[in-house]
Amino acid sequence: MVLFAMRRRRKWNPACGCRGHAAATFVRQSPAPHVRFFPLLLTASAVAQSLTWSSPNDAPSARQAHAMAYDAGRGRTVLFGGATGATFGLDDTWELDRRGWIRTSPTTVPPGRVGHGMAWDPRRGVAVMFGGFTHQQGNANALDDTWEWTGRDWRQVQVAMPTLGNVSMCWSGIEQEVLVFGGRYGCKDFCAPSSDTYSFNGTRWLWRTQAGPGPRENCGMVWVPPVQRVLLVGGLTGTPPTTATQETWAWNGSAWSQATNSGTVPGSTHAASLTWDGGRNRLVLIGGNSGAFGQEFTWLGNVVNSATVQWTVQSNLDPTTQIVTPEPRHLGAAVFDDARQRTVFFGGRSLASSTVLGSLHELPTTGSWTTRAPVATRPPARIYTEMAYDQGRGLFVLAGGWNGAPMADTWTFDGVTWTSYPTHTHLAARRHQAMFYCETTGEVVLFGGGNGGSGNFSVFGDLHRWHGNGWTSTGASGPWPADRSGHDMVWDRARGVAVMFGGWNGFGNLGDTWEWNPAGTIAGTWVQTSSAVAPPARNSHKMAYDVRNQRTVLFGGSDPNGQFLGDTWTYTGGPLGWTQQAPPTSPPRRWNHVMDYDPARQVVVLTGGYGNPQCGNFCASHLHDVWEYDGVSWRPRTGPNALFAEPVAGVTPRGREGAAFGYDTRRQTFVQFGGGPGPLTSHDDETWQLHSVVDRYAPGQSAGAFQIRCTKVPVAGRDIAFTFPSASGFAWVAIHLGVSPYRTHVVDPPVICGSQGWFYGLQPIVAQIGGNPGNLQFGLPAWTLGMGLGIQALTFDAPGQCFLVSDALALTVQGP
Repeated sequence: MVLFAMRRRRKWNPACGCRGHAAATFVRQSPAPHVRFFPLLLTASAVAQSLTWSSPNDAPSARQAHAMAYDAGRGRTVLFGGATGATFGLDDTWELDRRGWIRTSPTTVPPGRVGHGMAWDPRRGVAVMFGGFTHQQGNANALDDTWEWTGRDWRQVQVAMPTLGNVSMCWSGIEQEVLVFGGRYGCKDFCAPSSDTYSFNGTRWLWRTQAGPGPRENCGMVWVPPVQRVLLVGGLTGTPPTTATQETWAWNGSAWSQATNSGTVPGSTHAASLTWDGGRNRLVLIGGNSGAFGQEFTWLGNVVNSATVQWTVQSNLDPTTQIVTPEPRHLGAAVFDDARQRTVFFGGRSLASSTVLGSLHELPTTGSWTTRAPVATRPPARIYTEMAYDQGRGLFVLAGGWNGAPMADTWTFDGVTWTSYPTHTHLAARRHQAMFYCETTGEVVLFGGGNGGSGNFSVFGDLHRWHGNGWTSTGASGPWPADRSGHDMVWDRARGVAVMFGGWNGFGNLGDTWEWNPAGTIAGTWVQTSSAVAPPARNSHKMAYDVRNQRTVLFGGSDPNGQFLGDTWTYTGGPLGWTQQAPPTSPPRRWNHVMDYDPARQVVVLTGGYGNPQCGNFCASHLHDVWEYDGVSWRPRTGPNALFAEPVAGVTPRGREGAAFGYDTRRQTFVQFGGGPGPLTSHDDETWQLHSVVDRYAPGQSAGAFQIRCTKVPVAGRDIAFTFPSASGFAWVAIHLGVSPYRTHVVDPPVICGSQGWFYGLQPIVAQIGGNPGNLQFGLPAWTLGMGLGIQALTFDAPGQCFLVSDALALTVQGP
């Protein structure tokens, strides 16, 4: 352990009662005999900061044929599924409240789908989802499953029901059950739609009748409380050629009857969104595909009685901008937000351009449509993509990937905004390439990758450099690695070279090791190295450079037989070359995971991939666990084996493979983009950040009334600052900085002002601080990187003249 004393520039004088500000710097020395030490403890769980996933500026991707329901119990709109231009059958769950979109992280995820129904069941306090179509083996197959959203997770209800998609679904207050009408049975495109009506009470589906509106799909349907009826509007009838209808029907709990439309009646339409505006007691019909006109209107229905609807029309043309909002579309979804008294309308497919939309619109009970914060620009969904952090420019560079075909686009991300580059800056389309940042030249470098799909796959052996506005290609010269994909490549800071291992050459796995030196020629210089012991040939593995131990770390991948690997190797170059490690614990075997180095906490971080935690390849799953490697052992940060640290907090990404991942040194956070559950199913366009929480309190502590707060993040080589209340204008502050945060022990707490607070620690530095609030600032030398830092304040309680002790704040010194 290393101790420090405080060299203070200003001191509080109790004789004059002056209140001042103490600023200090650390000086390395042995503790002086006269320094009074207050105990301060940092335990392993106190110093090891918790990790938190977050998704910045996030919102659902543009989509169509999704479903929404309004959770009246929590005042949130729930959204599930739908389809993008490239992905059929999304399986993400979102919630919307007054603040905006919230990405959820359910433990159980229903299969992705389109054309499903969803309705809020107020009697049981759950959102019920049924049916839809999913994509299997190139076909759109109907589903018969029933799910319930509890607000925290999905649970499947095992009940019998026909396979149906494009259903109409809503709550029926007469039976106090969820009602489903129509849809298309599970015999693909040319099967006649259904005319059946079913109700669901939470335990079973009951067939009610086949009589009524007749076979149709994609109708609008909603519960209308004033007349105690379910109303159904429009829909698509028959098999191709199909016909849209303008009929309105009413359900009384046992039978359907056709209602009379009067006033300015909507044209024939299907795939429109229908909801009930409870603030103004009116129907709101928006969007839909009429064939005759573009539905550039919102239709408002006054339900005169159970048999008559009087319609009026509201233009969606903004008189100021002359822009139609929402633009004409179908296959969107709408609900009425009772808490905020407005209709919420999201997504759909444009009737003019056939573009899938991601805009969010709201219609208050009075006034016209408004557009809420649009979806931030971001790269299209993809899997098997790569990115690298450009330290000189302070942004990530992302290139290529797979979304049903190889991709050629290039994007940058500055921590807030994604920026797309023109097509002339792009590479040849590819996936599974390797990318890294070359500290010598200040460029992002890309090598190799694959093009094409199954049965038509070619690999590259080209090298490209990103110079900020585009890619520069360099031709091969001298020794050059074989073409490959599924390899990995990292920058060895200590030796000033890039290290590449393995991959797939189009016929089999590779087990060669190459080093690339940017000096010498325009293309740099390649050298193949040899080692007495080396990792077996593999692809889809990951590597990261461990700065503290000055070596490359490799984990996992796929062997030549397509089996998962879970071995850990390190590479230092030179005579030693590769060394297989035998950590006491290891992550489950996997491939297509992501991995990078955290310089703040000096650990390699691994997450995701496709693997088998318990059994063989035949029961593998997509993983979302997080592991850290300190050079000796792997330790889990999530799951039942996370014994040495707290689990990752907050909303977490779903399991995935083939994402892009890297560490942002300026913002001190990991960034992850894309990935998905597999090449033939849904891909993600999600941006996630994985970061450490700076303000944490030691075990048993919380942010109580007497808090000490960090006002400057602890960064090696910079100042750190704290503030805290001090009723008497005087306080002692105890500081502990340990080489290892794990070599500490708990001490019994003294009784201070009754039972307030715990004191922690091992021989800290003590500073006397004046002022209310008290302020403390001092510099952290560069060599404190990664150390545990603890701080706690002790002050007088002026009325009782006894001691108050603050909560103990536990931090880790981060990198610049």
